[in-house]
Amino acid sequence: MRHAILPTVIMLLTAVTPALPGDPPQEHAAASAEATQDFEARMRHFMWRHGVPGAAVAVAVDGEIVYEQGFGWADVDEAIPVTPDSQFRIGSISKSITAVAILQLVEQGKLSLDDNPFDVIGMADQIRAPEVDPQLQDITIEQCLSHTAGFSGDPMFQEEHLMTTMDLAARPDRMDVVRFVISQPLTRQPGAYWHYSNFGYLLLELVLEAMTEKPYETVIQDQIADPLQLVDLQLGGPLPTDRLAGEVAYYDHQQRIQPIIMPDGSTQSVPKGYSHPPTGFGGAGGLVATAGSLAVISNDLHQEEGSRLLGKEHIRRMWTPVEADHKYRSDYPMGVGYGLGWFVGVIDDDTRNAWHGGTYQGAISAQIVQYSNGCSVAVLFNTTNSALTKTELRFLFEAELLQIAKAIGTNEHGSSQSTDRGPLDP
Repeated sequence: MRHAILPTVIMLLTAVTPALPGDPPQEHAAASAEATQDFEARMRHFMWRHGVPGAAVAVAVDGEIVYEQGFGWADVDEAIPVTPDSQFRIGSISKSITAVAILQLVEQGKLSLDDNPFDVIGMADQIRAPEVDPQLQDITIEQCLSHTAGFSGDPMFQEEHLMTTMDLAARPDRMDVVRFVISQPLTRQPGAYWHYSNFGYLLLELVLEAMTEKPYETVIQDQIADPLQLVDLQLGGPLPTDRLAGEVAYYDHQQRIQPIIMPDGSTQSVPKGYSHPPTGFGGAGGLVATAGSLAVISNDLHQEEGSRLLGKEHIRRMWTPVEADHKYRSDYPMGVGYGLGWFVGVIDDDTRNAWHGGTYQGAISAQIVQYSNGCSVAVLFNTTNSALTKTELRFLFEAELLQIAKAIGTNEHGSSQSTDRGPLDP
């Protein structure tokens, strides 16, 4: 797969060389401007070629946004352009943010990574019932964070099955999903095997609410957004009518229509880009943000001595791969594992890159990367198709884009902001 994708990416993003110590400032500024223009032209061509309506890119260095750019259309029908203020669904990048919020409580001594999440949310008696798999008693907060708790499948995507199995008149709520999982045997021993689980992050969402006595969205605002002075990190709604004021529209490139189950149990047909508002998907994939906010969050965590979110010890723990039978397939040449809410590429004992991607039912494709050299990059699209697979997106963030980001981020002014307000040029 790597050999098939890399040539495309190299054509898309041509590496540029950052300034050397002896370069005159004016020459480096000119090189940075050229790198920026080249990247933006290639990005627009990539979007035109693959039918991407809108995208946003942001780069942060040393805790500051040094580049923000909107490309294409936030709303095609209304001809509303993407700007740096445009908000996108970020899908599973929400897990990285949830993980930070959990670790903050651990750092404050309010929670332990060894705690059982079912105990924390008040279900200690239920998981100790005679008919329940006793392995549920062995599950820990850490295992939910690292996808090693032994859960398989995603019951949040099986709403019809849950309604039938549990004889529910309305769409299952979060606790219905938890009760369903408790009724099923685990397929894997907790702690032994890595298996990506959205349900584990539904549990963590409930843990945050139980420990703080606040709704998940408020927890994220208080613990993540406010310390970083972010105003656009919030939960999105499932339907087109639920779009936030600055949120983009989402597009399925095949223009499909699909029925969904509404909260009252009825069925409604909606565009595929909005076709699955799964129950309990807040902490696992329900947040909306700008690319700039994601870059700031990621980059703050790199400031190990001065992070506003976490101390050095817990940042290090978050970005250390867990010991488990890790079957995650990757084309990365570096060693890849999963820490606590982040994929991690370990270069050596003291150097590692961390990242997470996100997709949402044909509607968005997103990626955030924190490079070991202190540069953070976030890219958000308002559609997915065969050209925007997670694998291809990963290569958008390897050496080629990193070199461009470094050049953009070190111009003589220290920052750059612009917005593409025109149509998608070929």
